Amino acid sequence: MGGVESFAQHQSKIIKIGVVGCGDRGKGMMHVIQNLKDRFRITAICDVLDFRLDEARKITKEAHVAAYKDYHKLMNDQNIDAVVVAVPLNMHYPVAGSVLKAAKHLYLEKTMTFDIAQALKLVQLSKERPKQVVQVGHQYRYSPLYYKVKDMIANGVLGKVNQIDCRWDRNGTWRRPVPDPSLER
Repeated sequence: MGGVESFAQHQSKIIKIGVVGCGDRGKGMMHVIQNLKDRFRITAICDVLDFRLDEARKITKEAHVAAYKDYHKLMNDQNIDAVVVAVPLNMHYPVAGSVLKAAKHLYLEKTMTFDIAQALKLVQLSKERPKQVVQVGHQYRYSPLYYKVKDMIANGVLGKVNQIDCRWDRNGTWRRPVPDPSLER
């Protein structure tokens, strides 16, 4: 949505990342970031649940990572260039808006916002800050596998494609164990 020039300025330095939301998606993103240590470094993590902060600390394996339970405090951390937002959907807009207002780059997990009105407000907020990069993640959108399939279609390997129907069915439960029954709802 903007900020390509600003991002180019970071090309020669390691980009310091804060992660808000250390559940499955946040930790998944942390593993990706950890594999790109020549470009990115996680400098802060944030989650409202202590056990998730503990799990996230194990991924970073570095003592200097700041840990917050309140995302507003992470926004005030001057040691962060960009923030990964992987919180529940109802919190996407408030947290993403705070990231932009704190003058940090934003990677926002899918779905962008809870509703269209929030999406339009976030787009406007982004346009008001053209030096900041905003990227909305889409599960598997950036996977090399999908680029390969796209190339195969473009090069006629599959013949004339008239229709594509795809889906991913998850047969297991979406529930996750929690260490304290008071967290169950």
